[in-house]
Amino acid sequence: MKKMLVIVAMLAATMSYGQKKTTLSYNAGVQVNAPMGALSNDFNYGIGGLVSANCQPGKKMTYSLTAGYLSYQGKTAGDRLSQIPVLVSASYPVHKAITLGAEAGISFFDHSIGNRATVGGVLSHNINNKFNIAVRYTSTLKNNTDVNAISNGSLTVSYKF
Repeated sequence: MKKMLVIVAMLAATMSYGQKKTTLSYNAGVQVNAPMGALSNDFNYGIGGLVSANCQPGKKMTYSLTAGYLSYQGKTAGDRLSQIPVLVSASYPVHKAITLGAEAGISFFDHSIGNRATVGGVLSHNINNKFNIAVRYTSTLKNNTDVNAISNGSLTVSYKF
């Protein structure tokens, strides 16, 4: 995990070299998740919120630190699972208001799942420079040899402050 964060930090420093103006912004939003893989065996959907701090050191790359809280509804009545993802990401505009990014970090789960490294991809669309709609795919691994990844697809709607 430490190696992954160091690599992301080095990439961020390298990519932002030579870019002039830095812009800071903050987002808060709602996220709806569709469990995939092993998670879908026991849970129907997840809903929660997230906040992010975004740094744009130029006109192209944006780096973000995101934290959230997700609650998954179980297929059995009363069964729930909570997830707290903490992710760093880098995104690049592929069209006027559309960005493509990658994220990595750690997710904290309750029950016996524990903490897991988390990686994913994000495709987002900015609307009027205030609202953002994002589609994400994330996968969490217990360790490098774990084949039972906890994966989900999600839709996020957030507001930029």
